[in-house]
Amino acid sequence: MFGGKVHIIGSPELINSLQRQGKTVSFWYLEAQFTAELGGLSSDGMKKLVVNLEPASEKPSLLIDGLKATQQAISPLGGIDDMIRGPENPYRDSKIEAGFWDFADDNVTLLLTKFLPCFAACKAIKGRAIVVEAMSQYFTKGAQKNGSSLVKARYASLSTEMSHDDLARFECVNGIAIMTNMVPAAFWTIFHIFPDPELLEEVRKQVLKDAPILFSAQQEALRFRATGTQPRMIMGDMILGNNQYLLRKDSMVIIANRALHYSKETWGETADLFRANHFCGKVPGPAF
Repeated sequence: MFGGKVHIIGSPELINSLQRQGKTVSFWYLEAQFTAELGGLSSDGMKKLVVNLEPASEKPSLLIDGLKATQQAISPLGGIDDMIRGPENPYRDSKIEAGFWDFADDNVTLLLTKFLPCFAACKAIKGRAIVVEAMSQYFTKGAQKNGSSLVKARYASLSTEMSHDDLARFECVNGIAIMTNMVPAAFWTIFHIFPDPELLEEVRKQVLKDAPILFSAQQEALRFRATGTQPRMIMGDMILGNNQYLLRKDSMVIIANRALHYSKETWGETADLFRANHFCGKVPGPAF
């Protein structure tokens, strides 16, 4: 996964040029590799997860089909971890929860370490083992049947191709997407709302009916505070910009989100300020 050439893009023009060539760049290939390596999936599970992830491929993909089923299941309502995994949520056990955070806090070391990872990332590996064992028991006893539509859909789409051990490892990595994103997003949203009396009052007036200002403030907190990377794998040689750059197959591109988030050309003169109502109206097309 790593060791090749890496390109970092911060120009909105070059980012747009890259995104227009969707059949040559792939996020999902990296997502599958990341999940397989971080979760420690079996070689068989890894092969099944990465197959048919080329952007131009029209063949069935285990990862993409699973994501589509998950998206359909959660589209009416999102939820936090208890709502996702139901009454037998493994993370209710403080030992499992602590194991997850040990894994999540040191996951970059685990991902980048190829030589003696059991020493360099021992905390993450031990934490992962605790979570994987708990998740394997969760699936073995059929606890997902009492979980949300999300976990049921994910189980239904993956269980025919993956063992319970690989499913448990996959679910362990999913926790990073759910919990490690949710906590800072909630923190910064609260951080910006509560010190502003007028904004707080407006949120309180709307929240029992419709809350466009709350959702806008949450999205604005992500725009203003989040530092994303948007990695992409180059699946074939491509030209970027106006014949400016040649990117070779199997190299990686890192898109610096912050360049877009603070672009005055995109967001106007207030791009470097927090505005809770930024997302209440029309959002700039290239904003994300």
